[in-house]
Amino acid sequence: MTQAFPANFSAMAITLGGAVTVGTNNDKTGYSLTSAEQDLIADKIWDEAIAGHLTAGTTGNKLNAAGNAGDPWSITLPGSYGAGTAGKILSDVNNATNGTTENGSYTGIENMIRIHR
Repeated sequence: MTQAFPANFSAMAITLGGAVTVGTNNDKTGYSLTSAEQDLIADKIWDEAIAGHLTAGTTGNKLNAAGNAGDPWSITLPGSYGAGTAGKILSDVNNATNGTTENGSYTGIENMIRIHR
């Protein structure tokens, strides 16, 4: 009696407990994760330390930068702001008015700042 074995038979191992170890599974359809497994993956991603994900241009880098920015409304004016930034503009308006309300015709953010003094 001659038994024909599949060509990849040597890549398969069966243990005494009945478990099968497959070298390569070419049929990867019909598999899915349970809801609990999906939750575990999401938790692993969101609980991942950001330190290993700071390469320039990556989402981790952007999240880190945003997290370090803090609350922009808690920053003291005037502060050290670069030319053309919103902080510099607000600081300049605050310095120009010296903390007082002035009569005049103002538009935009300058008007709002003067009204709320």
